[in-house]
Amino acid sequence: MKKNNRPYTRVLHAGLRAALLAFAVTLCSAAGVYAGSSSLVAPVEVKNTHILYITHLFMPVESSALPQGGQNSINLCAIISNTNYMFEENGKEGNFDIETKAALFTYSRRINESTEVRVQLPLYYNSGGFMDEIIETFHEALPFSVKNGGREYVNDNEIHIWYNRDGGGPDINSPFYGAGDPSLFIKKIFYNNAFGLSGCIGIKPWFGTKKFINSNTTDAGFTFNANYSKWIFTFFGMGGFTYFFGSGIYREELEQDRDWMALFALGAGIRICDSVYAAVQFYCNTSPYRTGVERMDNITVLNSWAVRWQPSESLIIQFSFDEDTFTYVTADIAFSLRCGYIF
Repeated sequence: MKKNNRPYTRVLHAGLRAALLAFAVTLCSAAGVYAGSSSLVAPVEVKNTHILYITHLFMPVESSALPQGGQNSINLCAIISNTNYMFEENGKEGNFDIETKAALFTYSRRINESTEVRVQLPLYYNSGGFMDEIIETFHEALPFSVKNGGREYVNDNEIHIWYNRDGGGPDINSPFYGAGDPSLFIKKIFYNNAFGLSGCIGIKPWFGTKKFINSNTTDAGFTFNANYSKWIFTFFGMGGFTYFFGSGIYREELEQDRDWMALFALGAGIRICDSVYAAVQFYCNTSPYRTGVERMDNITVLNSWAVRWQPSESLIIQFSFDEDTFTYVTADIAFSLRCGYIF
């Protein structure tokens, strides 16, 4: 077993508290100019970057508002996530030990007051990364016990993607990268007041053929979204469905038995000050896998915490922290920074 010697957990606690306090003070000191922006109050923008799901169409949670201040917007997102899940169950062995860096480029066009079109292109780089020791240190600093997903049994900062390798499954132990398939979304707002209702359809065509970068399927999905605002609070809900056309790499490599996923999400947010908004969100989907490994076959829950800041009328910045609370089929931890410019 790998030994951990982390005498600096108290320093980590103090540093986190100081950083969060400084962050909140800095953001709110810039507030007061752009109050009431419908662009600021929104669900958490996330993506499941776990290797089992990253290449498939990811349907976002939507609000019943469109960005104001222009017909066009460009959104740039940088994500870094880390996963380690080692298992031996029902005759199946596997290890998903990987750090993913993703860049998402999104262009949106507001067609009219109730319709928006978006195109998204992802880039992925998968490697051993650098976060394993940091995550273990953070877990040790917590006042309660948290599992490391098997990190304590393997070397830090290595990449391993293998599953049923004796039976011909994947066995990847070196970095790889590439451009994922693009996605197209059309959002329609049906009602927007204190209560809002909207719908979205999405499609991810089959473009690339690189394993674990492209899914080798054409995916289509739809969602219905509702939101309700009262005073400084906003509540969001989503239900939807995604279907995969084609056999794909996951059916060949990882026993993906179903061609579909049911989606649902709940979230809530609070306007801290005029230009700062914070939100928490739980995004869930059913599993398309039927492997006999319980955590792979059960529901996925992605828990996200985010702060959105609007420093100017045309610019919105979101920082989010995502974690897999208990399901092991989203990234253990992910940090993302999104910058949206409206024009």
